[in-house]
Amino acid sequence: MTETNQGGAPTTSLVPRGVTVTGLASVNWRAGSGNPLGQIQHAHDDWYANTVRLQVGVPLLRGKSNAGPSWHGGGPTAALTAYLATPANGMTGELAGCHYNTDFLGYLDQAVGLAQQLGLAVVICAQHEGLDNTAMPEGNDIAFWKIIHQHYGADVICDLFNEPKPGGVYSDAWLGWQGGGPGSDGVSYTGFEELVGELREYGLASTFWVEGITNAGTLQGIAGDAGNFQLSDPLGNIVYSIHHPLGARTPANWTTQFGYLAGLGIPVVVGEWTNWATKNAECWPDAASTVPAFLSYVSGLGGCGLIVWALLPSVLVVDQNAWAPTQILASYKCDGSVRGQGAGQLIQAQFAAWAGQAGQPPGATVQG
Repeated sequence: MTETNQGGAPTTSLVPRGVTVTGLASVNWRAGSGNPLGQIQHAHDDWYANTVRLQVGVPLLRGKSNAGPSWHGGGPTAALTAYLATPANGMTGELAGCHYNTDFLGYLDQAVGLAQQLGLAVVICAQHEGLDNTAMPEGNDIAFWKIIHQHYGADVICDLFNEPKPGGVYSDAWLGWQGGGPGSDGVSYTGFEELVGELREYGLASTFWVEGITNAGTLQGIAGDAGNFQLSDPLGNIVYSIHHPLGARTPANWTTQFGYLAGLGIPVVVGEWTNWATKNAECWPDAASTVPAFLSYVSGLGGCGLIVWALLPSVLVVDQNAWAPTQILASYKCDGSVRGQGAGQLIQAQFAAWAGQAGQPPGATVQG
């Protein structure tokens, strides 16, 4: 990976610290859902970020979805079905034989352009969650990445598929993740070994981030106690990505789930992680102690890096007016009874320390 300077040109090796940007996987993108441009600006201005990870809706760029009702994810959501029924949201352009929506690519250009103007590395993530919810990559994803390659070249990092769910369609999740093939829903998915090989053969030279099984919850099967399914890459440029580690909130378990890779010299990144007071598994009831412990653990891995989710109201920022970071208070709970609290302040302070800017106000960031 490379880091970029203020002019957008590559400089030195990058240990990513940054923010996942939402809104580019929403059928309401024309209305600016989630304010992705504002998220990018404030990731730079307030969060000492050197990277932004853009969640990009594959069916939105492609102007179509291959998924049907028999697929594991149940096919397109009602919102996506209605969206794709509008002619202007369909396939209106073509690059190297791959059709896409020109308006959406123009909007993506605004996000990529702003990030690069600010000197931020850009990760594009292929997103199906909340759209057609496919379990694994397939033909639409291959076309998606060919379009991204034709348009951006190697100027972006490619997070190949957000939160794979091979366990839903294969009896052996890691084997299915690696090799693909016909799933229990009758769909023939593309395994990550084939996906990497085909995209490299097509000419993609970017760094690839590849997420683990169970919604990117574990990397035990890469070279750990769940097997050795490490992928072959002719360019040797794969980083394995975990989001929310499964299991106990302890350093020993984090080592089992992903940290061991750093010790083996295999590149690894925490590619999407968060904590906020909400009623779901991403909320840690003991966040006041375990969030600092997790940040310290990731820091101790050296070159791992961390991408957080997201600069949304009541998640990592209080609102999108003042963009003040959320805090974890004594009343923090994961039962839905508390709102407006999250790990924002702790993450912001950690990013400042990693940037060498501890004690400096946001906006005084350095590239590094």
